[in-house]
Amino acid sequence: MKKFGADNGLTLKAKNNLANCLIAQEKYGEAEREIRSVLAIQERVLGPDKPNTLSSRLTLANVLQWEGKYANAEADLRVLVPVSTRVLGAGHPRTLSCRSSLISVLLFEKRFAEAQSELRDLIPIQARVLGKDHPETLDSRRMLADSWSRMGKDKEAEQEYLKFIPLREKVRGPDHPETLKDYYRLAIILHNLHKDQEALPYARRAYLGRLKVFGKDHSATIEARKLVEFLSKSTQS
Repeated sequence: MKKFGADNGLTLKAKNNLANCLIAQEKYGEAEREIRSVLAIQERVLGPDKPNTLSSRLTLANVLQWEGKYANAEADLRVLVPVSTRVLGAGHPRTLSCRSSLISVLLFEKRFAEAQSELRDLIPIQARVLGKDHPETLDSRRMLADSWSRMGKDKEAEQEYLKFIPLREKVRGPDHPETLKDYYRLAIILHNLHKDQEALPYARRAYLGRLKVFGKDHSATIEARKLVEFLSKSTQS
């Protein structure tokens, strides 16, 4: 920093890399401080509406969400979405990511009807711009399915999962963590529908995949193993 100066592009890149490393380590408080430092320089040097500044603003909003600061994240995203739409365009991938982040916050805030309304508008745009099997499109479809489930409408959630899981398998593969998460969540939904016989194969896929990817002591593997054990006993009784 002393060599290049605080406002130098290389300095900002280094600080961004540090923030991303902190996020990967789930050190969100430290990451928030680092991103705010970067953002203050970008807003002063580049301007508040420049693409790099908007990218940092989105990262900050996501970090606030991961910290559980939902009201703060929502407030930032409510400002960011229209700015990104104006500067980059309604169909720009970053604008779509901003909208997706806002929907995620709404789900955490249990505002399911509002989230579903946003998702019904967003998903067709994502499918057209990014592709129907793009990871972000599939993530939005998962959010839609989960919103149905959290509203107590597991039949609708089941139908949505069954439609997009084959796309996830095609794009990511059956052992990708996101695919394994889909298997696990569908198994839970099927259990809620008293379809334990149908739920068990998905729970097994989730467990065996997580065992392979994460190892036997990982919390996600243990979670899936317990579900397999529960469903196995249920289907045998």
